Amino acid sequence: MKIAFVYNRKRDNSLEQAEFDTPETISAIDAALRSAGHEVIDVEMNLATQPYGWIRQLMDAKPDLIFNTAEGYHGVGRESLGPTVYEQLQLKYVGSGPYGCFLTLDKFLTKQMVASRGVPVIEGFFIQSTDELQFISREMSYPVFVKPNYEGSSKGITQKSVCNQPQDLLEYGGQCLKAFPAGILVERFIPGRDVAVPYIAGLGEGGVLEPLEYVYSKAGELNIYDYDLKNLDDNAVSVKCPAAIDPNLRLELMRLVKAIVPAVGAADFSRVDFRITPDNEIYFLEINALPSLQPGAGIFDATKLLGLDYNQTILKIVDASVQRFKLGGSPAKISRRLRTRPPRIALVYNLKRRQQDHPGYQDEAEFDSQETVDHLANTIAKIGGQVFPIEATRTLAEELKESRTDIVFNIAEGSRQRSREAQVPAICDLLGIEHTGSDATCLAITLDKAVTKKLLIQDGLLTP
Repeated sequence: MKIAFVYNRKRDNSLEQAEFDTPETISAIDAALRSAGHEVIDVEMNLATQPYGWIRQLMDAKPDLIFNTAEGYHGVGRESLGPTVYEQLQLKYVGSGPYGCFLTLDKFLTKQMVASRGVPVIEGFFIQSTDELQFISREMSYPVFVKPNYEGSSKGITQKSVCNQPQDLLEYGGQCLKAFPAGILVERFIPGRDVAVPYIAGLGEGGVLEPLEYVYSKAGELNIYDYDLKNLDDNAVSVKCPAAIDPNLRLELMRLVKAIVPAVGAADFSRVDFRITPDNEIYFLEINALPSLQPGAGIFDATKLLGLDYNQTILKIVDASVQRFKLGGSPAKISRRLRTRPPRIALVYNLKRRQQDHPGYQDEAEFDSQETVDHLANTIAKIGGQVFPIEATRTLAEELKESRTDIVFNIAEGSRQRSREAQVPAICDLLGIEHTGSDATCLAITLDKAVTKKLLIQDGLLTP
């Protein structure tokens, strides 16, 4: 095949180029691609000297496939620049698309996405201002960990990233916001060790390779993979592959990766990072849709266990893309990675039956009419959902399970007691079913006006 290899060349040790490929890595990837007899066209994405030259090269070359490692230059969507251009030029490429690259660079949004799939994440806040930082400094349980939300290669992470008290958080968090104004993450600090799980479609167990562990000789007591270790002192970091973990823990990590990769739209190859506590609790850290392919990177330790050397591993990544695009076989066609069915939506309601002159009318005053229920059901059905109207009675839990509900569209007011509006969300939480609207805690609080006013008074809002 004719393969265009698109990359960013690392020319110095500046923070801005920390994620770029070194000349040695570029040469290694080029040689690996050529080792299979492919025609390789090297294309440097260089926005400084040739803003559009790299795009012109691709248009002129008309490659069969693009091998992409380019990180982009500016902004929170920089990693999606390459895939976006390739798709507009209708060129096929190795690796994740614009959606996957954009999403996975946003650590906070990624954690929300994978948490919805049952993946354990560390609780924390996305912060964009010192006012927000000041507010959450009173809410956090210490110690906490501070890092940029939109960076890789441990940029912005130092031994001071762990803050033990509010004043530490305000000082270091403020410095971090000045350096990374797009936003920072403030999370509960998790003591433990770093374990990564590489992914290459078509290899291992459903694409999931052996977990590997990073071992640091200079990480201090906190065991943090900071910027200096990542970029300036490689000799202080070693990789243990397979990781020294319990077999059941290994299986759980691999199960989680199989849930994470499709959830974020990653394709062909990636790396998922976790933090493992001394008690073997697993916490998701991030997924890298453009993991390092530097010779000696952890992904190659994992493929070595499969009998593959560096060149063979690079070619397996190419094979993953060839299979995805069906190159060389039937006419090339991009198939959806996630095939979805219409969601089964339970419209949960309380029906108003009594007339206004009935003595028990007030008990149903907040309930919905049959006309309202029918209008909602018809509207939801028009946008592609399978709708099952279910009245919120004592048999609600059984009916939700029997109907194999994916999502509850909740308009039910509940019946009796001061927390009645929280009844349906609480049942959904118990059954593990997503629902629209506020959660049980919010609905219980806001129905109690006195409690709501007390909470708002604490934040300085005036109320009678």
